Amino acid sequence: MTYVLFDLETTGCNRNRDAIIQIAALRSDGRAVTDARFCTLVRPHLPVPGEITQLTGVTAEAAASAPPLYEALPAFFEFGGDGVLVAHNAARFDMRFLKICAGRLRPMPAPRAVRYLDTLALSRALHSGRGRSLDAVAAHYGIPLPANRHDALADTLLLAEVFHRMLREIGDPAPFIQETILPERNAI
Repeated sequence: MTYVLFDLETTGCNRNRDAIIQIAALRSDGRAVTDARFCTLVRPHLPVPGEITQLTGVTAEAAASAPPLYEALPAFFEFGGDGVLVAHNAARFDMRFLKICAGRLRPMPAPRAVRYLDTLALSRALHSGRGRSLDAVAAHYGIPLPANRHDALADTLLLAEVFHRMLREIGDPAPFIQETILPERNAI
């Protein structure tokens, strides 16, 4: 099975108002990351707040010269292919942003089923009672945090290490794989 580990950086947490400013993804066979990587900044439809620049390192100037969403998002989907998308807090954050943002594309892509796995749900199953943030799960496994935490590629590399350790513990991740339809048709 091919997994596509990914992370989004955004201008905020409101998927109806905020914008994606960075997408990173890695392919994995479940044991190791392959050589394939995807990373791009994304030109947002609104300014990058100063606190987001401090957190992610993505400046308004860098984002302004990046590809727009209508180029970046289809390139990410093409990179992902039919792989299972994997993100930490995928169900409540990343997949919701992807659904809304895909619905903003014109022409809107044809709806398609997308499989995904949320490592937050996997963490809950494996480590009940412990902190469940990506940082906490990494600490549980003794994985050091990258210096540039909240850079999408650095976070995706961290996610890959965490995910591979989780897979060794859980064995078969099939019960945790969910499916959704992209794009969301009533997107703004």
